[in-house]
Amino acid sequence: MLAYSSETCVLSKSDEAILGVFERKILRAIFGPTNDNGEWRIKYNNELYTLYKESDIVTYIKINQLKWQDMLFLWRNRALQEEFSLQW
Repeated sequence: MLAYSSETCVLSKSDEAILGVFERKILRAIFGPTNDNGEWRIKYNNELYTLYKESDIVTYIKINQLKWQDMLFLWRNRALQEEFSLQW
């Protein structure tokens, strides 16, 4: 739900930071705390992403934006080719 139509939005550095914090907060709620020698602590960021085994949300959004731009480029080239072929 968070990444819905994210390929068309523009992310600033502050947006990226806010999304990262939000994602880690959700992952901490899902995976819970860690017991180190009888003491409970929250998981470190690298532990969360090791357990999650996926790229973070900002990377996911940037990849989708690149896919979207590539698709737009292909559509424009196809339209130009069709226009050029109609002229001849």
